[in-house]
Amino acid sequence: MAWCPKCKEEYEDHVEMCADCHVPLVHEIKDIETDRLLIVVKSEEEGERALEFLEYSGIKTASVIESSGNEFLVNVHQDDWEEASRLIRGFLIGEKEEVEAEDYFIDEYAMLEIEDNRELTEMKSSYQALLGIGLFMFAIGLVSALGIIRVFAGNMAYIIVFLGAVFALAGIFSKKKMDEKKVEHAKLRKQYDDLYYWYLDKYPLNRFESRHKIQLDEIDEGAKYFILMDLIVKEVKTNDQNAEEKMVNTVADKAAQEILALSHH
Repeated sequence: MAWCPKCKEEYEDHVEMCADCHVPLVHEIKDIETDRLLIVVKSEEEGERALEFLEYSGIKTASVIESSGNEFLVNVHQDDWEEASRLIRGFLIGEKEEVEAEDYFIDEYAMLEIEDNRELTEMKSSYQALLGIGLFMFAIGLVSALGIIRVFAGNMAYIIVFLGAVFALAGIFSKKKMDEKKVEHAKLRKQYDDLYYWYLDKYPLNRFESRHKIQLDEIDEGAKYFILMDLIVKEVKTNDQNAEEKMVNTVADKAAQEILALSHH
């Protein structure tokens, strides 16, 4: 059997990737009993380099195991995962190599599209195109069928009328879906605003450093954002431990960006 090192889901031996977490599976149950996946690397050498850094930084429970698909998993004991996650981010982002740090990480900070909802923009473009094309085809087909302007002859005119009606109806249905999505997005935006302004009131941004007894200017530039996110997420969750993860991350990201801006003034 094979198991996912992140969600612990069990799979058949021939499966190589977790369908939910999109990480390589391991084939030894002992590898997932107490350990938690930290990063996925492309070679054993990269894994060993990360392991040496973690051990030097005080994380003694890290290990590297080979998985399916010629990839290597860097795991740490679940009790050390939070600290190891903070350290390894700073290490990878600070590396002066041709590898992007984002290639290593599972998308821990999945967020909502609050400020720029591309889905709504795409839906608007789609319905406008369908409706415009449909009305144009319907009009051309109709004037041809009535003999006003002979663009299409005979049955072709009626076919164009029919196709135009189909496109126009598809555009109308698309607009209806877009309107429903707008209402949903407005509710989401209100939840976001309420949670964000609650956070600002409860945890003033200008007191962040004194509150956590840290000095941002003493922290590696590459690690600052991730350290901020870890701390802010915990604070946001004091409002509601069951809050939707993407919402919490989106609020935390906004606050982190504001704090970083303040620290640069």
